[in-house]
Amino acid sequence: MFSLVLLASLAASAVATYYQPDCNDCVGTKCFVKGPHANPKYNDINDKCSWFANSYQFYGPNGRAAVPANDAENQKAYHACGDSSAFGISDRNQEGVWENMKTNELVYDSNGEYTYTNWASGQPYDIGGQDIATFWHGYGGKWNDGKYDSNWNFCCEYDRQRCCPETGACFAQGPAVDPSHGSPNPGDNLTPACKAELGDEWEVAVPETEEENEKAFYACGHDSFLGIMDYETEGYWKDINKNVLISIHDNCQSGKFCNWLGHQPNNYGGQHIVHFLYNDMEWNDIGIDHHAKVCCQKRPGSQAPSEAPTFGQVVSAAPSPVPSPAPSPATSPAPTPVLESAPPTKEEKNLCVGGITNSDGSICCDEFLCGGLCGGCGCSKEAGGPDLCCPNTIIFNDIYCMTPDQRGCIIHEPIIIHRDTTCPPLH
Repeated sequence: MFSLVLLASLAASAVATYYQPDCNDCVGTKCFVKGPHANPKYNDINDKCSWFANSYQFYGPNGRAAVPANDAENQKAYHACGDSSAFGISDRNQEGVWENMKTNELVYDSNGEYTYTNWASGQPYDIGGQDIATFWHGYGGKWNDGKYDSNWNFCCEYDRQRCCPETGACFAQGPAVDPSHGSPNPGDNLTPACKAELGDEWEVAVPETEEENEKAFYACGHDSFLGIMDYETEGYWKDINKNVLISIHDNCQSGKFCNWLGHQPNNYGGQHIVHFLYNDMEWNDIGIDHHAKVCCQKRPGSQAPSEAPTFGQVVSAAPSPVPSPAPSPATSPAPTPVLESAPPTKEEKNLCVGGITNSDGSICCDEFLCGGLCGGCGCSKEAGGPDLCCPNTIIFNDIYCMTPDQRGCIIHEPIIIHRDTTCPPLH
């Protein structure tokens, strides 16, 4: 019999860091990111980068295949994508005429006309149908022409405005925390976690507008904490940075911004902190003993405060405590993604051998540690945890199946997201 320690260690081995916007990979108006692993002959690189940037990985907008236009952009693209990555320059339409694959604009031709190139010495030389520009091992960011009918990491670019905007608040994902460990009050550890990870000018995020909420979500992602809690008085949700009331139950206060998911907050089981739920940018209340990443913000002109109020201090008139109302029955449960994909290719059928797939065959789970199911209500509570058993978490982790015995990985990308209304609300 497996011990709980062994099960936990197996589950932890599948955990991967989410790809998140990294301002170190931005220059000018562009940011670069390593996208899906696929074959450009069968997968349009611009479509895949657009899907990747705008759907699951919180980059966007306007995702497309990377086309470095100068040395600075090329350096950032290589830093983000690394070796064995292909980008959006190809001569598949006419041998020796290298074009931007999205606009068909000329990048380079064999007569020496070009906009910007960074070919390695002796490249391109087109041996065996090498029709796409790549970063190759040992070339240090110089370009190589690679085989068009081969698997590559797609190197993508997207517009910068959602990554550390030049004006307004900047948002970034912080470390994982457990708000119940805050002292003297639950949640008092959120801003210190942001400071420790990102610097003294950072604090837990509290979006104040729809635009800020979108930027926070795209920077921090699904299941990240915001600095909004009702720990002091049930149903009275406060900005814990300012100790200012934002919402009474689901009634947003005048001049404040809220983005509650339908029928939230419901305080099911002592839920006293807000987090982002799935891909909807909407807020859900969850228990303070939940363990997740904290979303952090840095506002213009912010600096390390000499004395900041803790969550328990009263800095303005606060409402008197009221009896906690009984939780309203959830008539519209929280959404859970149900994924629909194209049929697997012959190569994909050789993956997930001995594992179990979700309903459309796009995700591989561990059959033993996931109770014989891949996904479904309560998948995160199985022995393998969400990283081995929940398709939506596996998608966010962005781990692709590379060997037949790999689990907790993506076999091929889902194409359409539907919403499953059969699961009860999260708690």
